[in-house]
Amino acid sequence: MAEAIFCYAQDKEFFVKQALIAIFKLVFFILILPIIIAIVTAFGNQVVLLPAKKTIWIYWGALGYIVLYLFAYNFQEVHAFGQSMIEKCLAFFKPAVYIFPIYAILLTLGYFITTLLEHHHAFQSYFLSAIAFFAAMHLVLTAREIYEADKGLLKSHYLLCFGLIVVVFLSIASLLLACVMPEFSLIEFFKSAYYQIIYQYHFIYQRLFMDTGVLR
Repeated sequence: MAEAIFCYAQDKEFFVKQALIAIFKLVFFILILPIIIAIVTAFGNQVVLLPAKKTIWIYWGALGYIVLYLFAYNFQEVHAFGQSMIEKCLAFFKPAVYIFPIYAILLTLGYFITTLLEHHHAFQSYFLSAIAFFAAMHLVLTAREIYEADKGLLKSHYLLCFGLIVVVFLSIASLLLACVMPEFSLIEFFKSAYYQIIYQYHFIYQRLFMDTGVLR
């Protein structure tokens, strides 16, 4: 009887601890949500400002993967192989498998090699579409992996981890696009993200405290 009570107390303590951790993660996700929104918006704005043809190539590459993922093949094995490559190269940094799109990085290096050729611009559309394709693959399958691993009801671990991954991932994607296309400004991307972050937190501060008269 005493043993049963002890086990029940342990289970209850474990449940309370897990619930508090889940709530903490959810609150932290809400706190950084303006940063995530700002990064996504800044990235989208920079892509829209690219020459129309290049924007279309990027959209077609990303959309192509999403369509295949939904109706044909999800490239899970290809993604897993890429993750194993990253894991072997960066074994000391476990999150690397989630934030480094290995195929997109290799394709960017491939594009640099083609710039040595006389007619390298003929390959640009293929490279941009392929980079966007594999970047979308990495993001979608990483989200799916983290979502399925989170057994919590609130999915707070998934929301927080994937939110942070999106921030780092889009920063890396911006660096890759800046390397491939001189029209994509990495400086403008970070400047835009910075000003939007300041604006959104200021807007939330005003709505929570100023408009409600809390600080008056």
